Amino acid sequence: MGSLFKLRDYWYARYGGEEFTNTGPLVTGNVDNHPSGGSKIVFGSFSGILRIMRPSRKGAALPEDMLLEKDFGEPILQLACRSFEPAGKGGKINLLAILFPKRLALFRVKEEANGGTCKTEATALGTFHSINLCYETPLEHLSYNFTYGTFGRASHEMICVQSMDGQLTVIDRNTVLFRRFLPINDFLLPACLTYCPSRDYFITCNSAKKLMSYTFCSLASERWGSDTREGEFNTGEATKNEGVLKPVWTFALSEDAVAIEVFPFSCQSGEDEVNIVVLTHHALFVFKLNGQLLYTRRLDVMALCLCFYEVPDTGAFNLLVGTVTGSVLVFSHSALEWSAKMSEGAPICLQVAELLGVKGLIVSLNTEGAVTVNYLGTDPEEKPNQPLECKESGYAEALAELRQVHRSIKEIATSQQPSTEKEASKSIVNLSWEIAKNIGGLSEYETIIFLTLRNNSRSVSVSNLIIIVQVTEPIEVVTSRYAIKSIDPRCGARVRLHFKSLSNEEGTMPTSLDSRVVVLFSVSGGIESSVSTVIHLPLALVAKPIAFVDVSKFTLQIDTQKTKPPSLLDIFPEMARSVHISENLLAIRYVSGEIAVIFVSRNGAKFRLLAATTQALWLLVCELQGKLLQFYGADIQISTPSPLPVESLFNAIDKHMEVRRELYVANTNLAKVSRAFVALQRRLLIIVRTVELMKVDVTKSLLEECYINLQRCISTVCELLSRRKRAAAAVCCCSRLLAFILLTKCGGTLTNPEDVKLIESVFTCPINTDGEIDWEEATDAALGRLLGDNRGDCALVTTEVPSSSNISLDFNLDRLKLRINHLCDKLLSGAVTTFLK
Repeated sequence: MGSLFKLRDYWYARYGGEEFTNTGPLVTGNVDNHPSGGSKIVFGSFSGILRIMRPSRKGAALPEDMLLEKDFGEPILQLACRSFEPAGKGGKINLLAILFPKRLALFRVKEEANGGTCKTEATALGTFHSINLCYETPLEHLSYNFTYGTFGRASHEMICVQSMDGQLTVIDRNTVLFRRFLPINDFLLPACLTYCPSRDYFITCNSAKKLMSYTFCSLASERWGSDTREGEFNTGEATKNEGVLKPVWTFALSEDAVAIEVFPFSCQSGEDEVNIVVLTHHALFVFKLNGQLLYTRRLDVMALCLCFYEVPDTGAFNLLVGTVTGSVLVFSHSALEWSAKMSEGAPICLQVAELLGVKGLIVSLNTEGAVTVNYLGTDPEEKPNQPLECKESGYAEALAELRQVHRSIKEIATSQQPSTEKEASKSIVNLSWEIAKNIGGLSEYETIIFLTLRNNSRSVSVSNLIIIVQVTEPIEVVTSRYAIKSIDPRCGARVRLHFKSLSNEEGTMPTSLDSRVVVLFSVSGGIESSVSTVIHLPLALVAKPIAFVDVSKFTLQIDTQKTKPPSLLDIFPEMARSVHISENLLAIRYVSGEIAVIFVSRNGAKFRLLAATTQALWLLVCELQGKLLQFYGADIQISTPSPLPVESLFNAIDKHMEVRRELYVANTNLAKVSRAFVALQRRLLIIVRTVELMKVDVTKSLLEECYINLQRCISTVCELLSRRKRAAAAVCCCSRLLAFILLTKCGGTLTNPEDVKLIESVFTCPINTDGEIDWEEATDAALGRLLGDNRGDCALVTTEVPSSSNISLDFNLDRLKLRINHLCDKLLSGAVTTFLK
C-alpha cells in the first residue's frame, strides 16, 4: 500500500538536464481553448524551451503526451494562461503570456486537424498544435517577474512587469500604459509582486524585508514625474516638487518573501473578505486587506513555494507549501492538516488541477527537473494477506521445519541456473561495427564508424533502445547518446558515430583507442537487458605520419619468433597512403605534439620503437601488438629485452602528485576568496540599507578587488585541472607500458588470464577524476593487499585507503614506489604465480 505520508506519482516526465526559474515557470489551464475545457501542463526552462503536455494515462509520459515543444532561444522567466484581451462573441479566449528578459509576448495556442480545430479531447493522427504570436512588447530593462489582473477595474486582465532595477511596466496587450519606478529608498533587489483586485493595489516586498502596497491609481498618477529612476536624470529640486510615491501600508516581515497570494483563507474574516497570504522562508503570514496581521505561523523547514486551491462543496480554500526537504505541507486556516514527501527533489512550483478526469491532482516542478502529477493517499493493495488458520506448533517441530527450509534454499541456490529469459534476451540484439570509407567532408583527425544493431529474434521485437558511447580524452564523440524507438524481428538499424580529436600540442596524450558502446533495450514481457561492444578506433584518429625525426631518448625493443620481416605498409594499412611511411620506417606525431618512431629489422620480425618521452611509446606499442596479432594470428610470440620503465613511471607520478598538491592549494584559496566575496556582498547590502555613502564606496572598492581575485583563482583552478589531466595521461601511459613489458617477461609463469586482467586494471590510471582519492592512493591500497606476505601465493590483507581531506599533501609516495618495485621483483623472479586463491 505504501506510506500515507508520501506523494504518489500519477504521471511524470523528467528533464534533468535543464534549469528552471523560481518565478513561475509552470502553469496549468486550457491553454489551447479546447471546447472540452481540459487542462494542459505548460512549463518553460531557463534554456528557452517551452513544452505543453497533456497526460493521456497513468505512469511515465508517453510521446503522444507532448502536444508542443518550441525552443525560443532565450530564457523563459514566467508563464501565465489567462484571458488578456476583451471577450469576443465566442466568449473569453485564453492567451499564453511568456516573460523573456527583454520582452513580453502573448501567444495563442491552437489544436488543429486536417485544416480545422479539434473538438474531441483524444489526440488522433493528423492533429497538431501550433503557437502563434499575438502581441509583443519590448521592455526597456531586464525583467524579473510579472503579475496580472483587472487593473483599474478594467474589463479584461492586463500585465504588470517588474524589472531588475524596480521599474513597473503596465501593459495592455501590446500597449504600454505607463512605466513607474518604485522609490529608490525602498528598493534594491526585485521580489514577489501580486495584485489585489478587491482593493486595486499591488503588493510587494522590498529589500528592507517590509511588505508594501501601492494603489494602481497612485502608480498611474502623473504627479510622480517621468518614468526614469528618481535622482538619476532629474535634479533634486524637481524631485522634491513632484513628491515621493508612498505605500498605502507597510509591515515589517523581517524575512524575504517567497510568495504572495490573495484569496479567502482565514476563518476570522468575513464570508466575502479575502486575505493576503505571505510566505517567507521560515514563516507564514496572513493579513487583512488593510495590512492588519491576523496571525503568523512558524515553519520547521525552509519553504520554497506555495499555491492555494478551493475545497469542493465547502467554499473554503486550503494552502500547499513546498519545502527544501521535498515535503508538501497542507494548511487549512492556521492548522497543518497533512504533510507528504515527494519521491525525488524539492518542489519549486506547485499547481492544483483536474487531469485525466481526476480532480485535485497536484502538479509540481521539482529541483531535479521532473514534472509530476501527484495525489495524496495510498495505492490500493492488490494482493491483501489472507488470515491463516493453523494450529500452534512446538519448538522442536518449528526448528525441524526451519532446518528443512534452509536445506531447500541451499539446494536451490547451488543448483539454480541463470534466468533463461534474461540470458535469451541478451542474445536477441547483435552489435557489429565497421569503419566508414570514402566519406567526404572530414578533417584530418576525424573518422566515421557505422554501428549496426540486428534483432536476431524471429518473433520478438525490441523497444526503447538507448545507445551510449564512451571514449577517452582527447578523443571526442559528437553525439554520445542515441535513442531508437523499436526494431522489428529479423530487422536492423544503423547508427552513424562521428569521432574526432582536437590537435593541441598542450592537450592530453591519447592513452586508448577503445570506445565502449552500451545498448539498453526492452523486450516483450517487460524484461530489460543490455549488450555492449568495444570499438577499436584507427590510429589515424589521434596521430598522423610525418617525416623521420631523430628522437632516441627512450627506446623499446619488440621481438617475435618470425624470421621474415613484415612490411609496415601491410601492418598499418590506414596510413599507407602517406608519403612518410615505408616498409621498415614509420614516424608519427600525436595530436598532443609527441613524436614516436618505429623501425623494422631487416633480419626478422623485430621492431625498435623510439620516442622523446616514455608516454609516447605506449599507444604505438599497444597498436603494434594488436596489429601483429591480426597480421600473424594467435600463434605469434612477443618478447622484449628492454628493461622496465620504472624510473619514467616514478617521474610521471611525482609530476602528477605535484599538480594535485597545487590544485589542492588553489581550491583552498578559491574557497577562502569565495567566502570573503559573499561576506562583502552581505556587508554591502546592509550598508546600502542604512544609506551610509562613505562606507558604500569603501566596501564597493573592496568588493571589486575581491571579484578580480576570485576570477584569478578560478583561472588558476581551471589551468591546474587541465594540467592534472595531462599528468594523469602521462601516468596512465607509463604505467600501462610497464604492465605490458612486465606481463611480456612473465608470460611463462603468470598464465591465468584473470591475473593478467588484474595487473592491467591496477596499472590503469583514470584521467577524469573529481574526488580527493586518485590513482596513487587506490594503487597503493591494492598493492598493499596483493603484497601482504612473501609466499608464492600472495594473501589478501586489509589496507585502509586514506580518507583525509588533505590527502594530496600527506600521501606517502615512497611506500607506493617501494610496493611497485616489490611487485615487479616478485613477478620477474617467479615467486608469484597467481594472485587468486
